[in-house]
Amino acid sequence: MFMGRSRIKSNTRTTSGVPPQQDQVEIGDADLVLDPNPASIGGHLGGWFIFVEQPGDDVDFDVQVTCYRRKKGQGMSTHDIWTIDGEPQWVAGKPRLAFRFDVPADLPATSVKKDTTQYFWQAVLEGRRHGQSVFRHSYTVPVRQGIRKSVAIQFD
Repeated sequence: MFMGRSRIKSNTRTTSGVPPQQDQVEIGDADLVLDPNPASIGGHLGGWFIFVEQPGDDVDFDVQVTCYRRKKGQGMSTHDIWTIDGEPQWVAGKPRLAFRFDVPADLPATSVKKDTTQYFWQAVLEGRRHGQSVFRHSYTVPVRQGIRKSVAIQFD
């Protein structure tokens, strides 16, 4: 199990499958660095979204974390079993947003075996300017059993 820090690239580059709008391109990309890595059932799921350069002050960001259950069989179905959202905080003087959530101890970890029922976790960062979505990226997040806590992020 990897316990260091590594950058997670975004799974999506556009909003809702629509080609990026001009203001989405202006904001650019953001990588996710987890703290702790991997995130922990009964502990924390947190980290930083790191931008190449800081977006304008007129963009408001929200982060949502969801645990999904995917069942295979006659057909495939995916359902969310837990979701939490909040407003990440800018790190002073840096183009990065920090966030941290407590993860309940009764939730499943990310599935590592290919079973008929699989669990996976996703973080979605969305930016809005004047109520319009201008940035939406999703990240698949590894979550393991344990009670690892964030070392550097001290707020919820």
